[in-house]
Amino acid sequence: MKLHANAPLGPKGRAIMVRRVVEEGRPLMEAAEAAGMSGRRCAEWVRRFRAGGEAGLHDRSSYKQEVTGSRPVPPMGPSRMGMGFGALGIADAGAAPLG
Repeated sequence: MKLHANAPLGPKGRAIMVRRVVEEGRPLMEAAEAAGMSGRRCAEWVRRFRAGGEAGLHDRSSYKQEVTGSRPVPPMGPSRMGMGFGALGIADAGAAPLG
């Protein structure tokens, strides 16, 4: 999503809001209301600003760069191969009657 450079909630608007909290010492909720966003969202932008400066106020991709906790799928063993684990295969194996 491409925002206009002077959009109120774009990087410039976020910088104004964050400076109100960080440099001017205004309460978080007051700065959030002035910017038209929730206090929780404002707190997140303040956290990003403190961690990364002006660069932290730019939009980030929501694309996950790395999948954590994924494991390779083990191959099917010979006992399950060719059994046809569709509805008819399960019925043939006696696991569930059809109809």
